[in-house]
Amino acid sequence: MAAGGKNMAVSLVAAALALFTFAPAPALAGWAVERVYAAEGIDLVLRLDRTECTVADFLRVEIEAAVGEGLRVRFADPPVVEGFGVRDVIDSPPVLRDGGMVAVRRTIVLEPELPGEYALPPFSVEAVDMGGAAVAVVVSTPVPLRVVSLLPDGNAGLAPIKLPADTAAPWTPRAGYYAGAVLAAAALFYFRRRRRRRGRAA
Repeated sequence: MAAGGKNMAVSLVAAALALFTFAPAPALAGWAVERVYAAEGIDLVLRLDRTECTVADFLRVEIEAAVGEGLRVRFADPPVVEGFGVRDVIDSPPVLRDGGMVAVRRTIVLEPELPGEYALPPFSVEAVDMGGAAVAVVVSTPVPLRVVSLLPDGNAGLAPIKLPADTAAPWTPRAGYYAGAVLAAAALFYFRRRRRRRGRAA
């Protein structure tokens, strides 16, 4: 019974990890930015969970495109976002909407690199037929982004530490003389002791 219970627990943990790893990311209830674009045959919704973050945060961008019957969505490669690296790209499976529209969602997780003012560049999404030919294309507009430092005054906290004017240097010529004298005295004591031992042995 104990072995069976252990195996059951391991199976439950493995199943939970599999769901956590492969399940599509759920849509957030509230977004900092939500913009809607439309072209003939395709609709696009661009969402951002924030427009300002620190270098320790992640920025989540969601692109949801919907096309009509007989078409499919084709996402362009994620554009290069200055000041950010791409941490992850997650594509959710197609979902059938009312009216026969098929929606596909792509989530891009960005990782900020340095503080500064940046912009999320336009995203391009195409509606293509079953043969792969583009029927329509829709492009989003840039979104301003701001990355702030974790330090209160930017990089001011990284300034080198200055010692007070009256603080003595850790090593001076006088200290060198003292150290040399101590070493010389220790060497002299060692050789004299060694010579005495040899004399007694003889």
